[in-house]
Amino acid sequence: MDREAHGVARMLAVRWHSVGAPVLNLGVLNSFVLGAGVDAYRILIEEALGARGYSEKSLAEQFCRFCLRIAEQVEVTELPRYRELVRLLILLLPVAADSRSESPALAVLHKLMARDADGVTQELLEFPLERFPPHRRFVWRLFYESMTLKRNSRLLDRAELSLTRLGDSDDGVATELQRFREKFKDTGQ
Repeated sequence: MDREAHGVARMLAVRWHSVGAPVLNLGVLNSFVLGAGVDAYRILIEEALGARGYSEKSLAEQFCRFCLRIAEQVEVTELPRYRELVRLLILLLPVAADSRSESPALAVLHKLMARDADGVTQELLEFPLERFPPHRRFVWRLFYESMTLKRNSRLLDRAELSLTRLGDSDDGVATELQRFREKFKDTGQ
């Protein structure tokens, strides 16, 4: 069953453009994983797209390289057409991450943030962060970057809500959220 699911996930991921594949495309994969939660994420994203052989790049890493080219070449006015790519990049944030929490998807989202901070921030705000704990540290790094580019009161509200929900969590995210809140709460930054 998982092998068949892996094949379907790969097929949907490469059918990223909804004009060429209007029914079964990347949007279906993104919506399913976001709705189904962590188990679907593990099987369809981590295992299916993140797996790699010895000395090979995973499909996730190849996808990020492709998105990097898009981020550098596409006109800013065209970026909204690539919403599903951004949504998958957010799902891919922890995939192939190193010990410093750097990942191929994070690098691409940094580039996209520099070109379309509002669009990327909106997608990040819509991401169900509480249901995907491995993504939290990455998303909050991107929120921090977004706030340095353009102050956004919705991000402060999200930080407050997340702090309330996390309580005394020891995963380090609560500490980052407190720093975020203190840095941006009463300043004009």
